[in-house]
Amino acid sequence: MPTAFNPKSQAGLANQAYNAVKLGNRKALEMVIKSNNIVSETSMTGNPMFHLYKERYEGGATLLHLAAFSGNLSVVSLLINEKVVGDLAEINNRIDAAKEKKKRDNKNSSIDLDADSDDENNNMQDDGANRVVYVNLLKDALNRYDDTANTPIHMAALSGSVVLFEFMMNSGCDVNKPGHNGNTVFHYAASSGHRKLVDYLIYEALPYATLIMLNHDDQTASMNAIASGYEELGNHIEESLHELRTKLTGKRGGV
Repeated sequence: MPTAFNPKSQAGLANQAYNAVKLGNRKALEMVIKSNNIVSETSMTGNPMFHLYKERYEGGATLLHLAAFSGNLSVVSLLINEKVVGDLAEINNRIDAAKEKKKRDNKNSSIDLDADSDDENNNMQDDGANRVVYVNLLKDALNRYDDTANTPIHMAALSGSVVLFEFMMNSGCDVNKPGHNGNTVFHYAASSGHRKLVDYLIYEALPYATLIMLNHDDQTASMNAIASGYEELGNHIEESLHELRTKLTGKRGGV
């Protein structure tokens, strides 16, 4: 798992964010995020010193990957807090607006006369545009792959926290997305011996098609559990899926 700080980050803010996440220190992370946004507001380009969602650490992990792996709901919830995402969206909009203004300043006066009417139309669309930027930022952050082809929700599955997994799933993580070597969140929960999370995935979170998926080694989640030393859990998974399959078949037969 990621353990090192990316030395290319400016002003050490990315390093501070990394340390705060690793220590599970929500208060410290709040201060870093605030400092990052203050820098962006006063800089000429409008850019933050580091991108909260795109900064990469060892293994290509983002802060969300790290927080999810630790199972820290408090830190994860801060990282995808509505205000935090909204601030990032505003920064992006400010950068885009500065670029557009520069283009318009280079146009001749006849074109500039039409700009006022364009501004009125653009203002009417601001709310909708901001919402699109907001949604896209959050969706991309929650489903971003690290260098090992895992997303934050795969890290949450490894942590074994049902509460965190449910929160991230409801926030927009794609729970059906395969990770490293084709392993699903179900494979990870099973191979890590997380019985409560396994049951949650079977009975509440995942569609049957995802539950029976094979990874690139043609292994099911139950096979992964047994191979990792969790034979009882592997057998439990097989029994549970057999029961589920019987119920599904019965429903189809009665239709």
